[in-house]
Amino acid sequence: MSGWWLHAVLGGAIAAVIWLLRRRWRSRRALEARVAELTALSQAGRAILEAPPDVDRLCELIYQQASQIVDTSNFQLGLFEDGQYRIKVWVRRGERQPPASFDLTDNGGLVGWMRRSRQPLLVHDFLRELDRLPARPRYVSDDPPRSAIFVPLIAQERVIGAMAIQSYRPAAFTPDHQRLLSIIANQAAAAIENVRLFQQAQRRARQLTLIGQVSRQVTAVLELDDLFQRVVTLIHQTFGYYHVALCTVDEARQEVVFQASLRPELEDLRLPLGEGLVGSVAQSGEPALVNDVSRDERYLFLAALPETRSELVVPLKIEGRVLGVLDVQSDGLHAFSNDDLFILETLADQVAIAIQEARMYAQAQERARQLAVISEVGRAVVSILDLDRLLDQVVMLVQTRLGYPYVSLFVVSEDEDLVRYQAGIGRDDRSSPLRGQTYHLDDPNPVPWVAVHGEPLLVHDLHQDARWRAGAGPEVIRSVLAVPLKIGKRVIGVLQVQSEEVGAFGEEDRFLLQTLADTVAVALRNAELYAAEQAQAWVSTALLQVAEAVVRQAELSDVLDVVARLTPMLVGVEVCLILTWDETRQVLLPGAAYGLDRERFERFRSLRLPREAWPALLEPPAEERIGRGIEPLEGPVASALSTALGLTAPVAFPLWTRGKLRGVLVVTLPAEHPAPTEYQMMILGGVARQTAMAIENARLQEEAVVRQRLEQELEVARSIQESFLPRRPPEIPGWEIAALWQAARQVSGDFYDFIPLPQGRWGLAIADVADKGVPAALFMALCRTLLRAVAVDGRGPAQVLVRANELILSDARSDLF
Repeated sequence: MSGWWLHAVLGGAIAAVIWLLRRRWRSRRALEARVAELTALSQAGRAILEAPPDVDRLCELIYQQASQIVDTSNFQLGLFEDGQYRIKVWVRRGERQPPASFDLTDNGGLVGWMRRSRQPLLVHDFLRELDRLPARPRYVSDDPPRSAIFVPLIAQERVIGAMAIQSYRPAAFTPDHQRLLSIIANQAAAAIENVRLFQQAQRRARQLTLIGQVSRQVTAVLELDDLFQRVVTLIHQTFGYYHVALCTVDEARQEVVFQASLRPELEDLRLPLGEGLVGSVAQSGEPALVNDVSRDERYLFLAALPETRSELVVPLKIEGRVLGVLDVQSDGLHAFSNDDLFILETLADQVAIAIQEARMYAQAQERARQLAVISEVGRAVVSILDLDRLLDQVVMLVQTRLGYPYVSLFVVSEDEDLVRYQAGIGRDDRSSPLRGQTYHLDDPNPVPWVAVHGEPLLVHDLHQDARWRAGAGPEVIRSVLAVPLKIGKRVIGVLQVQSEEVGAFGEEDRFLLQTLADTVAVALRNAELYAAEQAQAWVSTALLQVAEAVVRQAELSDVLDVVARLTPMLVGVEVCLILTWDETRQVLLPGAAYGLDRERFERFRSLRLPREAWPALLEPPAEERIGRGIEPLEGPVASALSTALGLTAPVAFPLWTRGKLRGVLVVTLPAEHPAPTEYQMMILGGVARQTAMAIENARLQEEAVVRQRLEQELEVARSIQESFLPRRPPEIPGWEIAALWQAARQVSGDFYDFIPLPQGRWGLAIADVADKGVPAALFMALCRTLLRAVAVDGRGPAQVLVRANELILSDARSDLF
């Protein structure tokens, strides 16, 4: 019994020793494994710490460290950037794969779950655990793995990436593998985050440096083309983007214009607002960050940029107004981040300010140039007083100094409600396509519209605004700018420029052309006044010549001949006829003629035109219409002149003076200019007045001659009548006698007489025989003779008077006595 117990004790002791030895061996093995693990972790930590500050090299180092722990024949190490999972190291079946990116927005799979949960995941067998997994795995192969370890890279409580190791064997990984890999992942995550922060700081420093460079350089550039190209070059050199472009907004044409680009073939490309990402940002004023252009319907493919995968477009804005856009593109997917957006928006603000300043400088220069042009044109045109030369000079200066391809000038004819082309010039110094154009004020065209409303009109595209197409010129004309020429509120003309380009003119052109038009209007008015003054001087000179020629003639027939010959030379008429009015017969008689052959002259000499055949001669005209022509002639007079004399389109000027018709002046102009001009009518009207006055003067002169002759005869009669009166009173003692005789006219019917009688007596006669004038004087002479003859017989006074009356009544048949 005791031996058995002894053997039992001895066996237990031996077993205990064996257990202790086994446990010690296991502890030693665990300690050795732990030491090896710590050594590996220490080496991995040192390697990570000593690694250069480069994310890609750190990722490669993590792969190498993981390879020392597990089989990494199927390995992925990726980093999260926004919604993208960018794989830095990818090994499949022992072969390296190129880096790739996956969008985790819609279906993140196990990697997306790990990012959200920040938990590692050990999968022993996908086939058995598939329904228990927290997320469905995303396979990119038809031969999926059986087991896997998913370890998050956590830095500062944020998952920045993920490490995934897979195997085609089930249960290929243990929790120890998961623990070791998690430790390495966390160490690597901190290092990667530090490198990222360092790179971000470097990037931000480069960005700030770029902003400073751009600010310094763009503020020193005042030429817009240089500014655009410099901005594009700086951004490309700093960031190395696949493509960089700077575009501006053409508000007039509602387009985006590529001003500078890394692709020269894109420069000057125009896109409508709203088309493509560039047009969309220019229209909305909001930036667009598109990391996969194939998934954005706004993207516009350009053949010059076939490799574009991502695009970032930011607006260039000043106080809410979009001046343009800055467009950068990448040949990789998900190439842009919010940092890129921030830096480009900052750059865009700087560039927008620089563009605004450059534009203001350019506008100031342009305004100075424009004012110089206006001053030059003003000096040139105000010194020209010849109207035709002035108009030609205006359109030539506007084209050469301002560069407008088509320039035309129209003058308003208010009497006819028309706007007539006066001068113009086309492209390459050719004549204007609007030459000879005349518009009615109601026509749907910019020129008459401006003439009626007195306001400038800018049409950006005639093809899009058909209401202005009437008479606009060639089909190639697309844009029009027309401004009024005004004196006060009255529009005297229209200055118009045209171009084949859409939106060729803007507000600056409107200001410039209107300012120029105001100067031209004054010059045009001065030229018109000068022309009117010259014409008036010519009219006065012509009429003076007529007056001088008329004054030198003594006879009316000579006066009429001079007028008939001088009028064609002064006015340029072809035929000149003068008819005089015969008051007695109430007909117009031929007076003088010029321009008729012998046969027609003979027919002219036989003309007799009654007043009734000429309705315009029945009543005298109003004072203001005296000397105005009758045009055209109608009725019997026109028929007579056309039939008898072969006159075409005669113009007649009735000769009126003091409300009485004295004759008619008739003229015809050459066939090439049948209608008289205003100045011709003025001269002919003046000639008509002078002719009427000459006829009236001739009539008055004839009357004066008759009157003078009568006056002379009356003076003789007066002297004879005075001789019938006593030379002096008789001297009678005791009497003092005086006599005074004064006729009411040159002669009269009154007389007195001292008649000596027999026996020293004297008879005294005082008589008022009859009325006044010559008849009364004749009766006075008769009565004096009869009275003396009867008185010498010694009869008494009563018998003498009775006898004298009897004798007078017996011989006189006049009722004067």
